[in-house]
Amino acid sequence: EDFIGELAKRWESEALKCQKKVTILRFGVVIGVEGGALATMLTPFKLGVGGTIGDGKMMTSWIDIKDLVCIYRFVIDNQLEGVYNAVSPSPVSKLHVHQSIRRGIVSSDFFACANFCFKVTLRRSIISIDRLQNNLSQTSS
Repeated sequence: EDFIGELAKRWESEALKCQKKVTILRFGVVIGVEGGALATMLTPFKLGVGGTIGDGKMMTSWIDIKDLVCIYRFVIDNQLEGVYNAVSPSPVSKLHVHQSIRRGIVSSDFFACANFCFKVTLRRSIISIDRLQNNLSQTSS
């Protein structure tokens, strides 16, 4: 166990003691065109000093901000309780993320490339929302 994992476990344990409805959403790195983690990650690459720390094999779970907002709305509208993972079903390695950023910056039209790349992977996240909805309907039947 690491510090963050232990902290999250304790926080969730305390939250679940509440006498009211409790929903816990576990989400990864939040990415959005308007900002989020992507904006922070871009800076060193734009300056030509961005790179992968270590071997790049560390996996990153992520979610697009728009998908996260949709999940929150779904949870609220359906008054869900429990613990849910709100991430793309396909985590990516740090190396993959950094290579994608590097390719995008070298591209003459970075934002068009970034939007296209994220829309392709975003579909996986949307599928995850669909799976959540399907699982919930099956458990409530």
